[in-house]
Amino acid sequence: MDWQEPLGYSIRSDLQLHFKTRFFNYQERSWALAIGGQNIGFDSGSSAFQMLYGVYQQALGRGYDILLGTYTGSEELLIDEKGNTSNTGLLFGFSQIIQSGRGKLSLHFRGGKNQFSGVAIGCNVSVSEGVKAQLAYLYATEDQYRNWVQVKTQIYF
Repeated sequence: MDWQEPLGYSIRSDLQLHFKTRFFNYQERSWALAIGGQNIGFDSGSSAFQMLYGVYQQALGRGYDILLGTYTGSEELLIDEKGNTSNTGLLFGFSQIIQSGRGKLSLHFRGGKNQFSGVAIGCNVSVSEGVKAQLAYLYATEDQYRNWVQVKTQIYF
């Protein structure tokens, strides 16, 4: 579940779904592919971004890894400064494992010219078996949008 504040306008559905499925065992192969969705709203006519993404993750050794991918989302909400659709972008991330594998520090870049474009720094930590907590701060690279904070609870099945 995701919660973020502020984006510069009212969000009617603060609680939003984020799901991801990973192909291949990252710990065994040192790489993985994943697809997922984030900011999926529960209300009809939701103000959520309805984003889908695909990523490739590669271990670099010594507790570091990189992430490369792409995303797409709502044509109505992911727009540029002129109001034109800008609902796709590239993803790039770099992470380091902390706390003997119980967490990660991350730096991510989100390309595009929309509300999700920016540079994010974050940390996630295992709270218990199969449960992680994440806190991230996104610096918006587009002047008309505000920086924002995201708090996320991740439950693994």
